[in-house]
Amino acid sequence: MNSSSLPRSLASQLGLPGYNGLIMKIVRAHVDSHVGNVLAKHVEKQMSKLLEPAPAEIKLSELINDFIERNKPDGCECGGSDQITLHIEESRYASRWIGLDKDEGKSEYSCEIRFAVCESDGKIFGLRIDGQEADKTLFIGPIYGFERSPFQMYAAGTKLIIDGDCAEDFDTYYPGRED
Repeated sequence: MNSSSLPRSLASQLGLPGYNGLIMKIVRAHVDSHVGNVLAKHVEKQMSKLLEPAPAEIKLSELINDFIERNKPDGCECGGSDQITLHIEESRYASRWIGLDKDEGKSEYSCEIRFAVCESDGKIFGLRIDGQEADKTLFIGPIYGFERSPFQMYAAGTKLIIDGDCAEDFDTYYPGRED
């Protein structure tokens, strides 16, 4: 681009370097505005998902089905677990401890999601996600996918209805991998 192709009055007032600097400032302002808008929309979308209201009550079987659906292996049936790990343990203190892990055969205390349910009101307490205890940390980390559900239920005081007595009462297999 040479100075003869620029508008004569602007090019003569600013000179080529000044004109190019002005154009760069205008372009930068438009890019910054666009990036800012895109980033703001992305953050707003993520926050609205995180802050979606939890259901007032839900059955454990529904929660397990959601966990299986969100963690099912993609396409390949080679390798990997055929089912999730599910633990349901009664406590001496009128509660039940639930452990969920996307891999089978995990011990109760090594499950990626673990929480207790009070038998009197069905509310979740003692929630632990990937080793982080929800009531003992300021920031539990990024919560994506299924992990967001028990966190929202814990925060909202959702009533969890335990519709089975033990883990064997629930289907824990990934779709298409049943025995």
